[in-house]
Amino acid sequence: GPSGLVHYPGVGLSDRYQNHFFLADFRGTPSRSGIRSFAVKPKGASFELTDSHEFIWSILATDVDFGYDGSLYISDWVNGWNGLGKGRIYRFTDTEHAKAAMAAHSAEIMKSGFSERPIAELVKLLEHPDQRIRTEAQFALVDRSALDALQHVALKSSQQLARLHAIWGIGQLGRKTGSAVSGIQTLLHDSDSEVRGQTAKVTGEAGWKAATPALISLLSDSNARVQYFAAVALGKLQTQEAIPALFEVLKKNNNADPMLRHAAILALARIGDTDSLIVAANNESAAVRLGAVVALRRLQRKEVGLFLKDTDPLVVLEAARAINDEPIPSALSNLATVSIHSDMPDALLRRVMNANFRLGTTDSAVTIAKIASDSKVSEPLRLEAIEELNQWNGPSPLDRVLGRWQPLEKRDQIELAGIVGPIVPGLFQSSEKIKTASTGLAANYGIKAAAPLLAEMVIDTKRPVDVRVASLVALNKLDYLKITDVAKTAIKDTKPQLRVSGRNILAQHRPDEAIPVLEQAINKGQTREKQGAIQTLATLKSSAATEILARWMQRLVKQDVPSEIQLDLLKAAEQKQSSELKQLRAQFEANRPKGDAISGYVETLAGGSAARGRDIFYGRSDTSCRRCHKINDNGGEVGPDLSSIGIDKDRRYLLEAIVAPNKAIAKGFETAVLAMLDGKVIVGIIRKETDKEIVLMDAKGTISRVDKADIDERVAGKSAMPEEIVKHLSKDDLRDLVEFLFQQKQKKKETAKKHEG
Repeated sequence: GPSGLVHYPGVGLSDRYQNHFFLADFRGTPSRSGIRSFAVKPKGASFELTDSHEFIWSILATDVDFGYDGSLYISDWVNGWNGLGKGRIYRFTDTEHAKAAMAAHSAEIMKSGFSERPIAELVKLLEHPDQRIRTEAQFALVDRSALDALQHVALKSSQQLARLHAIWGIGQLGRKTGSAVSGIQTLLHDSDSEVRGQTAKVTGEAGWKAATPALISLLSDSNARVQYFAAVALGKLQTQEAIPALFEVLKKNNNADPMLRHAAILALARIGDTDSLIVAANNESAAVRLGAVVALRRLQRKEVGLFLKDTDPLVVLEAARAINDEPIPSALSNLATVSIHSDMPDALLRRVMNANFRLGTTDSAVTIAKIASDSKVSEPLRLEAIEELNQWNGPSPLDRVLGRWQPLEKRDQIELAGIVGPIVPGLFQSSEKIKTASTGLAANYGIKAAAPLLAEMVIDTKRPVDVRVASLVALNKLDYLKITDVAKTAIKDTKPQLRVSGRNILAQHRPDEAIPVLEQAINKGQTREKQGAIQTLATLKSSAATEILARWMQRLVKQDVPSEIQLDLLKAAEQKQSSELKQLRAQFEANRPKGDAISGYVETLAGGSAARGRDIFYGRSDTSCRRCHKINDNGGEVGPDLSSIGIDKDRRYLLEAIVAPNKAIAKGFETAVLAMLDGKVIVGIIRKETDKEIVLMDAKGTISRVDKADIDERVAGKSAMPEEIVKHLSKDDLRDLVEFLFQQKQKKKETAKKHEG
């Protein structure tokens, strides 16, 4: 986002930049940052962006402003957080138009001030080409209460900007004494639409009720901006007689111009005549009814629930949003009883479901159960219904639609087994995701009748492994009598995930029988089996389990353990209350190599979950990986594109790039920062260097050749990624993130091989 924003004052640049904005487009590194310029042009009651372009680029600009000499001043951070340790202020001057800027004498006028200038001179300065001078003159006239002078300019001047400044000055006086605006009421009928609009604006701010008829007439003005300001003014005047005209604005606009619609709704809400808004439920125009809904929402009125029976789907949805999102608790029961049908928009159905969930009654639970079991409802919403049933007696404090903090008051627990039990068999016949979610539902509410179905799903090799694992876990929670038999069957399965769960459950019920099975898994199982077995052994209160872990820890001290299970062994040794394991762990820590950037993290090199790593990369706000980096066009541009981080880079490189970003950059991906004798700063990756010149490539791929004789100072640029990012990651997180990045590299290799074939 912009770190500095300024409007062109009107002097110093070519006519192209009249009415342009300039912002410091800060993106973390000089090659991607600079000053962006853009303008806006009228579009209905608002504006649209135009002429957006890079005005001055490849400079780490943090702020921007115009001097009174017409020059543009930019604060430059050179190379950011870890750069040269210094900053610069640059002045950019358009030599062709500098004379015109100097001729405006802005600097001299500002230096001498405005408080002692005669009123006639201040009036003349309202026509000055520099916006800053005009504004200072306006404020000076207001300070002197020069109402007559301001009125004369507003009514008689031929210069639009001078008239507007005069109107704004009168508006300032009008906030103190409303009658100050009475002398410019004829301007509500002026031929200049902007004059009409700004006069309406200051009239409303002054609370001048005598202007009501004229303002109402402006609601049908040919210019949308004039309509907008008239509507806002009538809202501030709280003029009830304007309500029919405001409804007419909504009707004619028919939702085409969102700003005009907003102004009319805002006015209706400020007027606050709820009876008129309720009557609007019968208005023939859907746009009027929609406006009434939003106005009632702003007023927090439960009568918004009347619109839930509207014939227009958008009106109904907006009423649901008002009740759920605002929220309006007194109308929650109205939302909960909305009739559900198969073609109902997801956004509406989610809010109906949430209303039932928040009410928490038995009838509400029945409604949610019907949604969960309805095959015509979309899978995501059925899954949401199942999760709501799971949380019914222990709801999360986060709102299920908006995710905001909105804890429910403590409510009576209700018995859900009788509601959930009948729908479970049907859920088990649905999609695989619903089956998986339903196993947890059956276990949560002790639906023992579901046990035979769950047992069948565990041994059904045609089902997805996630469903089978979830079924096994659910059986265990249900205290299934034959759980150990099912667990033993799972241990013999071809799927490692199921074998892991089987061993864990066997260990819970028959630990002595499970220990040799777990030891065998560490010796001969796949990576996830080894990890699962170690984690299970750590939970067993058995000397035999401790002995197994001790033997493996002895091997770890000797560096004779695969990297995939090193972290799991260290965690297990810490978890077990064993002096022997504690001593072995201390030996391992003491043997870590000194001076190696990743020596404290070597156990995270392998064995992670790419899926969990992906969630960290894209979903964790504390690390914000995607904010700066992107993979396959998903993410930000502050840092390097990690989808092409380097096919030949190994896990060690990836880990080092996370825990010691500057060390990793030093291995060929560092940024050279060159401060030149002429004041410029050039940043890029060194592609070639000779005794006389350096060839740099910036982030866009542009090649620059730099004569070494022109370099004032040279440093190796550091990574823009903060070194303390690792503080937000556990070692499990690190291992998962490394695995995710490594798998991305592997995918690219596989793609390359296919193309070669």
